[in-house]
Amino acid sequence: MRLLVRYAAMVGSRRRIVPVLGLAGLLSLLACAERDAPPPEVRGRVLVPADAVWRYSLAAQDPALAWAAPGFDDEGWPRGRAPLGRGMEALATEIPNPAEATPPHLTAYFRHGFELAEDARPIAGLVVRYQQDDGLRVLLNGQELLRHNLTARELGPGSPAARGAPREEERRWYRLAVPVTALRAGHNLLAAELHQDRPEGSDLRFALELRAFRPQDPVGIVRGPYLQQVSERRALVRFDTDRPARAWVAHGPRPDLLTKRNEESEPVRQHAVAFDDLSETEARYYAIGVGERTLVGRDELHRVPRPAAKVRAWITGDQGAANEGARAVRDAMLAVTRDRPPGLWITLGDNAYPSGSEAEFQAAVFDTYAGLLPRIAFQPSPGNHDLQSTHRSEDRGPYFDVFSPPTAGEAGGVPSGRERWYSFDWGPLHVVSLDTVSGHRRPDGPMLTWLEQDLALARASGRWLLAAFHHPPYTRGSHDGVVERATSLVRERIVPILEDAGAAVVFAGHSHTYERSRVGEGAVYVVSGHASQPGSGPLDHPGMVVSRADLRGSILLDADRCRLEMRAIDERGQVFDRFELTRPEPCPAAP
Repeated sequence: MRLLVRYAAMVGSRRRIVPVLGLAGLLSLLACAERDAPPPEVRGRVLVPADAVWRYSLAAQDPALAWAAPGFDDEGWPRGRAPLGRGMEALATEIPNPAEATPPHLTAYFRHGFELAEDARPIAGLVVRYQQDDGLRVLLNGQELLRHNLTARELGPGSPAARGAPREEERRWYRLAVPVTALRAGHNLLAAELHQDRPEGSDLRFALELRAFRPQDPVGIVRGPYLQQVSERRALVRFDTDRPARAWVAHGPRPDLLTKRNEESEPVRQHAVAFDDLSETEARYYAIGVGERTLVGRDELHRVPRPAAKVRAWITGDQGAANEGARAVRDAMLAVTRDRPPGLWITLGDNAYPSGSEAEFQAAVFDTYAGLLPRIAFQPSPGNHDLQSTHRSEDRGPYFDVFSPPTAGEAGGVPSGRERWYSFDWGPLHVVSLDTVSGHRRPDGPMLTWLEQDLALARASGRWLLAAFHHPPYTRGSHDGVVERATSLVRERIVPILEDAGAAVVFAGHSHTYERSRVGEGAVYVVSGHASQPGSGPLDHPGMVVSRADLRGSILLDADRCRLEMRAIDERGQVFDRFELTRPEPCPAAP
């Protein structure tokens, strides 16, 4: 049976249904779109072309000297056309290695000035396209626009990139919508610093394009759509546009019968349009548009099943490397589930390496899974890398900007009031997602107090109780659960609550391995942190009966009220572990 991808397209004033891609064709399209090809062409006015001439310096720059400010004297810097770099193909300008400078360091610096002749206020949006090898920070008139593959909060000449760019990513184009607040009438200055991952690194690459959008330009989507807060009667559709706009989402039982429409009251760039009138029995399709123009109209909104129905969920941990491994794991899942795709995706943290910047979320989540996100309910959990760019205690920062979990009980469960932890129902499942990264693990703290209340209510519903979070209580993989403080706190303070409530399965990531405890002795503990890169470790935890560090993979979960089956699949689509939980007859009745 072929996987059919159906979508609605506007043809003149009519909407027609366009079939049909087989699985091989779909995966080929995804690979083409998400690997080496530039992002799709975007509209707007080019302010800085991709082949612009930049001044560059290999001399170490003191951040205190404001080298990125418009008034800095760069007359002594040489010029070169982009792409600039060394040690790779298709470069317009070869530049020296900063490791060979005096004194040697890890950073190359770039500056490019451009004029905006008119008042900058008519500019409503900016989009940056860029190539980087290895880590990049970009500023406009001294204001930071993006950082990618960098972990240090304060950057200097010796600050390394988090990792070297794999060969398949060296010429990849990234794209990100950025704030317009730094743009000014007259002279503007773009500055960039490119960081090597290590002194012996021999290759680097930099290119950048900047486009501007006016209010009268046609609106385009630059992120999404993706589905959040999905329940039996509700869904939240999120997406970003290249400039602020009043968008609408129309939905209905067929692609050619979108009978209901919700429209935003104010123009925004980051959109979150909810509808609360989904049918419990009909399929729902949706389209997105602005004014009379349809922007997206191709994807089926997956209806949340009734509690008695069978459900399928996909679970990944530490998939945020935006690399070939993550794409292989994704493609393996698509191949295995081509006859019955999952309706729910749960992640176990570290969604965006290395520091959870907006650019990294764009690459690791919204670019890598662009073909999946419009048609699956997405429920993330935070990891330590995700929260590096956020406020330590408040729900502020890129992770909280790009995700909208159901904190007010929109999808079932007790309202949490915090985006760091929440719960939801999915048919016969009740899932709690927790923050095991921040300081919210006090026994009398708000998270664990809420957890006890939520699980008490969920237990009475007869649903399978699942937990999803980042730090595993039991692991001897790339992290040592015996001695690591974060995992010890989970084991000491969270595990007893889960066991007392009768949790069925506890999923965690963090260790880049697969480990699974024995079935039939309380909750089953699963470590699955290998969705983008395999790890290592002694793999000798006495509580684990299966331990693997030699592969990448993910988890498929199938459940109804009587039976729950978990399969661990590798990047080739092969099942390498499975278990089943059953309930004695009669099974709990649907709530």
